[in-house]
Amino acid sequence: MKEYPIPYDKVMHAWYMPHDLCDDLINYFEDSSQKTRGKVGDGINETVKKSTDVSLEFNSPLFTDYNQELQKGIDAYEKKYPLLKQESKYDNLNETTNIQKYLPGEGFYELHTERENNPVCIKRIMVYMTYLNDCENAGTEWPYVGVKVPHAEKGLSVLWSADYPYAHKGLTENVNDIKYIATGWLSYAE
Repeated sequence: MKEYPIPYDKVMHAWYMPHDLCDDLINYFEDSSQKTRGKVGDGINETVKKSTDVSLEFNSPLFTDYNQELQKGIDAYEKKYPLLKQESKYDNLNETTNIQKYLPGEGFYELHTERENNPVCIKRIMVYMTYLNDCENAGTEWPYVGVKVPHAEKGLSVLWSADYPYAHKGLTENVNDIKYIATGWLSYAE
């Protein structure tokens, strides 16, 4: 597995998924009749986040394929940081994986975390995200831990904590292309 360099002390992991899987996820999105406006928390606020989203259903064979590749990154993360596996039982079956499309000028503009005080979000322990296509200047920044992925790279997947120090936002300035991502959460298992 090819990894993307993020320093060990950042307690994050990044690696690359196969390009054909990224293409399949984009096609799933484009073929879906279930597209919705992107939400933040429980509602739509396009001054915070503007996107079009599709849920990757648990029963989809594509979810199984994506999950297998995701597990490779999780296994590598757990090898680097074994306490997570020792102290936590978690999975990604509490919430669906979201495939999101951002047109030029769209994005998740504000700094945010992935854990909120509601019954679903409070159980989130880790976040995963895969860039599904190349898009210059359309990466992500985690300013409190000093990590920045400047450009969306097809297949690049990142795994990080859902907690406050890992507040992050999408990079949206000087983006001239469409960006697709797949994202979701590892949550404490019931």
